Amino acid sequence: MSRRNTRYEPPEVAALLNPAFIALLLLRAATACAGETGSALPLIYAPITVAISAYPEARNTLSYRINTPFIVWVERLAHLRAILQSRIQEFVPVVNEGILFALAYELLTLDS
Repeated sequence: MSRRNTRYEPPEVAALLNPAFIALLLLRAATACAGETGSALPLIYAPITVAISAYPEARNTLSYRINTPFIVWVERLAHLRAILQSRIQEFVPVVNEGILFALAYELLTLDS
């Protein structure tokens, strides 16, 4: 978990990107996914989940209907597409730290 030692982050950003907080977001997403679908949260969704959770404009536009496909939501919000794409890519290292934290403290497990 070397990201914290390689660049400066303002305290507010460091608090938001805390691996424990990211692990909590992923735990809640995995729990919700298991409750709604009966299956595990695919690992590929982790950066998407965190990016949307951390970006208020995107979070406020989410559909409250569980049967709305993600692709339909994204297509409706063309102005967010480019923003989310870059944010998701930026969150990958942070999400990786959160996953490592969650695995180390047995908050999440990986299925084969």
